[in-house]
Order: sequence, then structure tokens, then C-alpha cells
Amino acid sequence: MKFKVIVLNFTLFCTASFIPLLAYSFIEEFMSIKQHDMQVPYFKELKRQIDIDYPLKINSVKGGYLPTFYPAETLRYFYSSKFYPLGTLPNTNSYLCNEGYGLVTYKSDRFGLRNKDQNWDKISKVGATFFIGDSYTHGACVDDEYTFPQVFERLNGANTINLGAGNNGPNEYIANLKGLVKPIVSKIKRQKFNVVLVFYDNDNVGYNQDVIKHLSVIKPIPVFTKKGKVNPSKQYNLTIKRIINKNYPTEEEGILNKLELNKNKLLNPNKKMGFLYKVLSLWPLRRRIINLERFRGLHDDYSKSSTSLDAISELNDICNVNLLCTPYVAYIPNSDYWRPNQARDLYKLHLQKSSNKLKIKFIDGSTVIDSRDVDDFAPIGPHLSKLGYQKIAELISSHLSKKN
Repeated sequence: MKFKVIVLNFTLFCTASFIPLLAYSFIEEFMSIKQHDMQVPYFKELKRQIDIDYPLKINSVKGGYLPTFYPAETLRYFYSSKFYPLGTLPNTNSYLCNEGYGLVTYKSDRFGLRNKDQNWDKISKVGATFFIGDSYTHGACVDDEYTFPQVFERLNGANTINLGAGNNGPNEYIANLKGLVKPIVSKIKRQKFNVVLVFYDNDNVGYNQDVIKHLSVIKPIPVFTKKGKVNPSKQYNLTIKRIINKNYPTEEEGILNKLELNKNKLLNPNKKMGFLYKVLSLWPLRRRIINLERFRGLHDDYSKSSTSLDAISELNDICNVNLLCTPYVAYIPNSDYWRPNQARDLYKLHLQKSSNKLKIKFIDGSTVIDSRDVDDFAPIGPHLSKLGYQKIAELISSHLSKKN
């Protein structure tokens, strides 16, 4: 009898403890859902990928477009070389993504990046404003004219170079700085340069020893003609073309087969992403604990070493070699609906403190982008809306001089 009482009391205790946790999980997960459509973001994106994106990509491939090959994806094949990839295949019609504005396509420039190719020829005459970042800087998922680097160019009349690429992080930012920006600002010392290092909320990543080792040996990518034009070296072009053609499908049949394979994977969605599973498994609470642990080291010591701080330090060192080079650090917040992250303020503060320590101007995108406002983000995805990109461009423009 005594044992039964103990078991009963224990059961009642667990139940009494579990109910508040369950209620918390329900409320937090419920609040993360768009109130007017009640759709779980994961399944909304999944439906878009299967029903809309897949047919659009098939049509683009049949029209002669290739996928965008991201540096973070192709890097593993570059370890045997002396280069760190900057972008996708150069001078190539590429498709990007769709988050409500249709499948975005563009033609990559001579470096495999998303720029007006002629902007590279202007650098020796008028300098440049470089934007270094991930998919938000790249311009996912809007047409060229709506990316914030191009909006900034229209606002300022500056020669703008977009070094962004999807899935980039602090390691890629360091590679851009060492492999491209440093050779240019060191060579062309009579022109003004702005270098804007743009961080997104998920850039707080750990160290990867293979990447660190490779970053220590990479070679400069640009070469300079007698007329001052900036081009990728022939060796870099040959390397990136060889690697991508060897390891990825680049012919129509192969790309279509890969798309079909990816579609089949998407047709078996992860049930653990469902609303009911998340609530019953206390995922919102566990997610908060995971995020707090992930950012724990940033809470008490803002000078703590991190890949983000390393990138900011690299930016500072590079601009110190040219008195006409001005560094900036910018931050873009996440969407509470598409990519909730309760610990974002700690990371933003880490970036701000790290920038201030090096006397680098910090541009806080959360002053114009509201994580709770769905209008600042894409209709069917986590990237910024056209309005959101416009706000970021105007904010950065307000911090930089009108003349480059």
C-alpha cells in the first residue's frame, strides 16, 4: 500500500510538472505560426518546394539554366587546391530560388558572383563598395533589381560588388576577404573602398579544423590587366570548372535526374516537424535550451574568440593596409515565423561588441527589420521581402558616404 502511494504521488508530481511545460510548448509553438493562415512553416515550405519549385526548376533547366553551386557545398573538393571557391560557375545562366516571387534566375559574372560584370572594370577608376555575406546578401529570392546591393547602388551611385552566396558563413567571409578583397585594396591604393561584412542570425558557427587549415594556404584569386581590369586567374577558373563538372551534373539529363531524386526525398516529410509532435515532445522548450547553450559563451564574454570575431578581425586587418578602405559590420535578424531563434540578441550583441572593440561601425538591421512582421520577409520563405531588402539598403546607405 505504501509503495502504491509513493507511485501515485510521483505520478501526480510528474503530471503537475509536465502540464506547465506542455502549456509553454503549446503557446510558444502556436505563437510561431502565422495567425491568419495557421500553417506550420516547415510544411508550408515543403509544399512550395514540391508543388511550385520543382516544375519551375525543370523548365529553367530545359531553358539552359544550371543550379547555383554554392561555395560552402563545393569547398570539400577544393582542399587539394590552393583556392577557396567564391561563387558558382562564372558567366553562367543560373537559377536560384523561389519564395513567392517566382523562380529567380541570373547570369553569374566573371567570378561566378551576382554582379553587373562591367562593375569589375570600374574598380581601378572609381573604387568599390564590397558587400560580403550569405544568401541575404546574394539576394535570395528576388530578382537582381531588388537585391540590397543593387538597391544601394541606385541610392548611392556607387560601384557596388556583391560577394554574397547562399550558405556562406564566417569562414567564407574570411576567404572572400583574403582571397579577393585584400589583393584588390592592396593593389589599388588611390581609390576609396567600403567593405561591408553582413552577418545573418545563423552565422554563429563553430570552428572546423579542415577549413582553418585550408584558409591558411589559399592563394589570391584576382589578376590585374595593364588597363586596370580585375579578372579571376586562369588557374582559378580552370579549377572551379573542373571541380564542378567532375562532381556535379551540369548536363540537362543529369540535373533533371538530381531534381527528381530531391523531390522524392521531399515527398517523405519529417513528421517530427509537425505541430503536435513538437508540442508533446516539448521541442520549443528544448530548442530554447539548445539556443541558450549555443550562445552561452557569448553572454558573459563578448570578446570571446569565435569564427565571427575572426572574420571581423580579418576585415579590420585588411582595411588597415589601405587608408582609403573603410570597414563596416552589418547584422540582419531572423524571422520569428520562419526561423525562430530566442537567443539572437546575444549574437547581435557579440557582433556589436566585437565591432566596437576594433572601432568598426556596426549597422543594426533589427532597427528596420521587425522579426515579428511578416511583411519584412518573403511570402513563402525565410529571406527578406522586396520591402525588407529595400529597408536594409536604405539603412546601410544612411551609414555610408554618398560618394564612394
